[in-house]
Amino acid sequence: MLRDGRLHLTGIAMLAPLLTRDNRDALLARATHRSKRQIQELVAELSPRPDAPFVMRKLPQKRDAPLPSQFTASAELHHKLERLSALMRSEIPDGRLLCSLHNRYLAERDYGQAAISRHRRLEQDAPA
Repeated sequence: MLRDGRLHLTGIAMLAPLLTRDNRDALLARATHRSKRQIQELVAELSPRPDAPFVMRKLPQKRDAPLPSQFTASAELHHKLERLSALMRSEIPDGRLLCSLHNRYLAERDYGQAAISRHRRLEQDAPA
Protein backbone atom coordinates (compact mmCIF):
# COMPACT_ATOMS: atom_id res chain seq x y z
CA MET A 1 0.00 0.00 0.00
CA LEU A 2 2.83 2.36 0.80
CA ARG A 3 4.72 1.52 -2.37
CA ASP A 4 1.75 2.12 -4.70
CA GLY A 5 0.67 5.32 -2.89
CA ARG A 6 -2.63 4.15 -1.50
CA LEU A 7 -1.49 4.94 2.04
CA HIS A 8 1.19 7.31 3.34
CA LEU A 9 3.75 6.60 6.06
CA THR A 10 2.14 8.95 8.58
CA GLY A 11 -1.20 7.22 8.08
CA ILE A 12 0.38 3.82 8.65
CA ALA A 13 2.00 5.07 11.86
CA MET A 14 -1.34 6.42 13.13
CA LEU A 15 -3.18 3.20 12.29
CA ALA A 16 -0.54 0.75 13.58
CA PRO A 17 -1.71 0.72 17.23
CA LEU A 18 -5.27 -0.10 16.12
CA LEU A 19 -4.51 -2.86 13.63
CA THR A 20 -5.34 -6.46 14.54
CA ARG A 21 -5.56 -9.60 12.47
CA ASP A 22 -9.34 -9.32 12.53
CA ASN A 23 -9.73 -5.68 11.47
CA ARG A 24 -6.65 -4.98 9.33
CA ASP A 25 -8.25 -5.48 5.91
CA ALA A 26 -11.34 -3.39 6.66
CA LEU A 27 -9.36 -0.67 8.46
CA LEU A 28 -6.74 -0.34 5.74
CA ALA A 29 -9.48 -0.25 3.11
CA ARG A 30 -11.18 2.65 4.97
CA ALA A 31 -7.85 4.51 5.21
CA THR A 32 -6.90 4.08 1.55
CA HIS A 33 -6.36 7.40 -0.30
CA ARG A 34 -7.24 9.45 2.81
CA SER A 35 -5.52 12.59 4.04
CA LYS A 36 -3.75 12.77 7.37
CA ARG A 37 -6.69 14.66 8.87
CA GLN A 38 -9.19 12.08 7.59
CA ILE A 39 -7.11 9.26 9.10
CA GLN A 40 -6.95 11.18 12.40
CA GLU A 41 -10.75 11.33 12.36
CA LEU A 42 -10.91 7.60 11.61
CA VAL A 43 -8.58 6.85 14.53
CA ALA A 44 -10.66 9.10 16.81
CA GLU A 45 -13.82 7.28 15.72
CA LEU A 46 -12.34 3.87 16.47
CA SER A 47 -10.50 4.83 19.64
CA PRO A 48 -12.15 7.90 21.16
CA ARG A 49 -10.47 9.83 23.96
CA PRO A 50 -12.35 11.75 26.64
CA ASP A 51 -12.93 15.48 26.19
CA ALA A 52 -10.21 17.79 27.43
CA PRO A 53 -10.77 18.50 31.12
CA PHE A 54 -12.13 21.89 32.07
CA VAL A 55 -9.50 23.64 34.15
CA MET A 56 -9.73 27.14 35.52
CA ARG A 57 -6.76 28.71 37.26
CA LYS A 58 -5.48 32.15 38.08
CA LEU A 59 -3.12 33.43 35.42
CA PRO A 60 0.08 35.27 36.24
CA GLN A 61 -0.01 39.05 35.81
CA LYS A 62 2.86 39.18 33.32
CA ARG A 63 1.98 37.51 30.02
CA ASP A 64 5.21 37.24 28.06
CA ALA A 65 4.88 33.61 27.05
CA PRO A 66 1.95 32.46 24.91
CA LEU A 67 -0.77 30.70 26.86
CA PRO A 68 -1.39 27.04 26.06
CA SER A 69 -4.90 26.29 24.90
CA GLN A 70 -6.62 22.93 24.75
CA PHE A 71 -10.29 22.35 24.11
CA THR A 72 -12.63 19.95 22.39
CA ALA A 73 -14.00 21.28 19.11
CA SER A 74 -16.38 19.96 16.50
CA ALA A 75 -14.99 18.84 13.16
CA GLU A 76 -16.60 21.88 11.54
CA LEU A 77 -14.91 24.32 13.95
CA HIS A 78 -11.59 22.52 13.56
CA HIS A 79 -11.87 22.81 9.78
CA LYS A 80 -12.62 26.55 10.06
CA LEU A 81 -9.66 27.12 12.40
CA GLU A 82 -7.34 25.17 10.10
CA ARG A 83 -8.53 27.24 7.11
CA LEU A 84 -8.11 30.50 9.03
CA SER A 85 -4.64 29.44 10.13
CA ALA A 86 -3.69 28.69 6.52
CA LEU A 87 -5.06 32.02 5.33
CA MET A 88 -3.17 33.92 8.04
CA ARG A 89 0.12 32.04 7.51
CA SER A 90 1.81 35.21 6.20
CA GLU A 91 0.99 37.06 9.44
CA ILE A 92 1.36 34.12 11.83
CA PRO A 93 4.10 31.93 10.30
CA ASP A 94 4.37 29.52 13.24
CA GLY A 95 0.68 28.57 12.86
CA ARG A 96 -0.17 29.25 16.53
CA LEU A 97 -3.37 31.02 15.56
CA LEU A 98 -5.22 30.95 18.89
CA CYS A 99 -2.22 32.09 20.93
CA SER A 100 -1.49 34.90 18.48
CA LEU A 101 -5.10 36.08 18.44
CA HIS A 102 -5.27 35.96 22.24
CA ASN A 103 -2.04 37.96 22.56
CA ARG A 104 -3.34 40.54 20.07
CA TYR A 105 -6.57 40.81 22.04
CA LEU A 106 -4.64 41.38 25.27
CA ALA A 107 -2.42 43.98 23.63
CA GLU A 108 -5.41 45.87 22.20
CA ARG A 109 -7.24 45.67 25.53
CA ASP A 110 -4.20 46.94 27.41
CA TYR A 111 -3.71 49.70 24.82
CA GLY A 112 -7.37 50.64 25.17
CA GLN A 113 -7.06 50.81 28.96
CA ALA A 114 -3.95 52.97 28.63
CA ALA A 115 -5.76 55.30 26.23
CA ILE A 116 -8.71 55.65 28.64
CA SER A 117 -6.36 56.42 31.54
CA ARG A 118 -4.49 58.99 29.42
CA HIS A 119 -7.79 60.62 28.40
CA ARG A 120 -8.95 60.83 32.04
CA ARG A 121 -5.65 62.44 33.08
CA LEU A 122 -5.98 65.00 30.31
CA GLU A 123 -9.55 65.79 31.43
CA GLN A 124 -8.39 66.29 35.01
CA ASP A 125 -5.48 68.53 33.97
CA ALA A 126 -7.59 70.66 31.63
CA PRO A 127 -8.62 74.07 32.99
CA ALA A 128 -12.30 74.38 33.87
